[in-house]
Amino acid sequence: MKKYFTSVFILGTILISFNSFAQLKVSSSGNVGINTLTPAYKLDVNAKTLRSYYQSNQPFILDVYHADPRITTGSHIVFYRMDGTDFANIECKVCTEYSDSTAKENISLLKNEGLSTILQLRGVSFSWKNDKNETKHSGFLAQEVESILPGAVYTDDSLKHKSLSYSAIIPYLVEAIKEQQHTIEDQNARLDDFENNCCNNASLKSASIGNVNESDVNVAKLYQNAPNPFTTQTIIKFEIPKTVGNAQLYICNMNGTLLKTIPINQRGVGNVTIRGNEFKAGMYLYSLVDDGKIIDTKQMLLTE
Repeated sequence: MKKYFTSVFILGTILISFNSFAQLKVSSSGNVGINTLTPAYKLDVNAKTLRSYYQSNQPFILDVYHADPRITTGSHIVFYRMDGTDFANIECKVCTEYSDSTAKENISLLKNEGLSTILQLRGVSFSWKNDKNETKHSGFLAQEVESILPGAVYTDDSLKHKSLSYSAIIPYLVEAIKEQQHTIEDQNARLDDFENNCCNNASLKSASIGNVNESDVNVAKLYQNAPNPFTTQTIIKFEIPKTVGNAQLYICNMNGTLLKTIPINQRGVGNVTIRGNEFKAGMYLYSLVDDGKIIDTKQMLLTE
């Protein structure tokens, strides 16, 4: 009987000590706490560092069986390999980031910042130093991105290692596409205007751009300049039937303003040379006009 009371006393002491100081706590409601005496959830972990000492180089797997685990405290969570030499890969079916508008303030639009920002980024290919297979990856260098988009880069307080939020670049990509689309639509409108009113000369009746009947030997033809783009000079080739009385080559800017008229006296196959120092760098339109009719119109690009 004495041994029985002694055993009960020892067990009670252990339980009291466990409930007061132990790292593992099970509450009366069934909540399990690690390093906390008042677990508020089914699994409540209060730890600065969470590590899994599983078999070497094996993944740490958290299977929540279709539950909805959420970590709402602390700035970020870092997963390391067991040996501490590398970061672990995290895989999930769908990854979402908190982006509720009610939690945001000082909201402003990215006006004309998308394309200019994206053009500064430099995509690179690389392999990780600790990757024995030397697998090729692609991405950005955090130090370079930080000088362009500092809000997309995070620096570890202790090791000073930098990490990058690729999703922070997406809004700039979207705005860059919208800017380019606006430019394309503007250029298409200018081309339509140029086709209908070439070089502001209403007496010229326009033909469809690039719509030349190649099988008709009696129809004039205009070819794409070569090289294109060009810097020093380029050659524009054409074919003009003998029946054509008056032929010119018109060069206009993208606004439809006539910059130069080149009379063409030769018939049959011929060409003219355009020198780069005659114009500023940019996009230009050139048209072959025979007897007051636009035969064809093409674009050429002069670079610096």
